[in-house]
Amino acid sequence: FTYTYDDMQVDSYEAGVKSMWLDNRLRFNMSVFYEDLSDMQTQVNAVDPGSQGGYSTVVQNAASATIKGLELETIVMLVPGLDITAGLRWYDYAEHKAQLVDGAFAGNPAFPTGVLSLPGATDASGVAPRLIVSYDLPRAGMLSAQASKGFRLGGINDQLNVPLCTAEDLATFGGQDAWKDETAWNYEIGSKSRIMGGRGSFNLSAFY
Repeated sequence: FTYTYDDMQVDSYEAGVKSMWLDNRLRFNMSVFYEDLSDMQTQVNAVDPGSQGGYSTVVQNAASATIKGLELETIVMLVPGLDITAGLRWYDYAEHKAQLVDGAFAGNPAFPTGVLSLPGATDASGVAPRLIVSYDLPRAGMLSAQASKGFRLGGINDQLNVPLCTAEDLATFGGQDAWKDETAWNYEIGSKSRIMGGRGSFNLSAFY
């Protein structure tokens, strides 16, 4: 049993600006981006009559996706040594996947060599903010505190071959076509210190 797949293609576009204002006490950065992914390589359960269960996990060019977003960042020096950084990222992600099965596993006895496409789709959008406050201690080190939100995109499960499923199969495994984003808030405070006349350093951080 052999299976081949093609290269994945990515078209990426990005534009941005970095600027400084008020005698360099204010910095503003912005970027927008767009990515178009085609022939994405993804693992799926494909027909393999020679295997015990009739399926094998293979790589197919079975998905496509688009990703677009906006990133904003502002850095303000309120007083010498005290900086505040505020950032925001907006993202929008859409993925489409088509798992292909054939032969008897396509569930159509009239066309035993036909190909059945099992499509699926998922999308996600949201914002991820970040805030950092830092203060340089003259000849001593730095204090900092930050709060930020991170995320990991959701995805698509292999689609059920409904013609082969019993009612019990559909009740147990149906309705799980995709999973949602994973998000996390991170909070951290820390310090970086110079000791022994600059010949040593001591760093400390606590996070939640």
